[in-house]
Amino acid sequence: MSEGERFDVALVGAGRRGWAHLEMMLALPELRLVGVCDTNADRLAAVREPAGADVVTAKKLAALPTGCRPGCAVVSTMQDTLADLSCALLEAGVPVLAEVPPAYDAPSMHRMLELAERGGLALGSVENYPRTPLERLKQQLIAAGAFGRVQRAEIGGSVGHKGHEIALARHYLGVGAKPVRARGRSLAGRGFASGEGVAMPERLSGEVELDHGGVAAFELRAVDVTDRASLDQADLRSDFVAE
Repeated sequence: MSEGERFDVALVGAGRRGWAHLEMMLALPELRLVGVCDTNADRLAAVREPAGADVVTAKKLAALPTGCRPGCAVVSTMQDTLADLSCALLEAGVPVLAEVPPAYDAPSMHRMLELAERGGLALGSVENYPRTPLERLKQQLIAAGAFGRVQRAEIGGSVGHKGHEIALARHYLGVGAKPVRARGRSLAGRGFASGEGVAMPERLSGEVELDHGGVAAFELRAVDVTDRASLDQADLRSDFVAE
């Protein structure tokens, strides 16, 4: 992009997560929001005021006009529809940044990867924990050899955000490392349900051994991220041990 040029983006899903993306899209001068898609008419109506009259809104992807062709679409819907919507965009030649988890099953994930590779398109997930400034600094120091080889990652966090905690461990131990053995246990109890209504345990713990000898250890608990007291009691941490 040349100086002053803006990158066209679209948002699919204007729920709670989608609004976080919407606010970022509107705040960054390098981005120009050109379209928003959501099946809920009330959510679309709420988007129109901050987004502006020039932004196209539609209840279905197919209803977006052909002229509304973004350079990238952020897909932030419920996970049971996320993979299908991402595949539809990739088939139309639109790069995708998908919320997590991008898919609930391996065939859907493989389909997304195949479509992206076939079309030479960018496909990414909103895995934001490893991209915070402190974590990026840790990764740079690890890559520079400041700590030696990382042997063990110990992650304490939230059951509901377990994908983010797993991503942290992978960035410490090597994203390309392959799991060879895993042990885990869960503790039923108070628990909670995910946004999709999936029952979650109160606690999850386990260890994953990797092909290079490294180990990722997790101690996760049910945490209400909207409640200050719950957050204060949570053991939210990420550490690593190097040789």
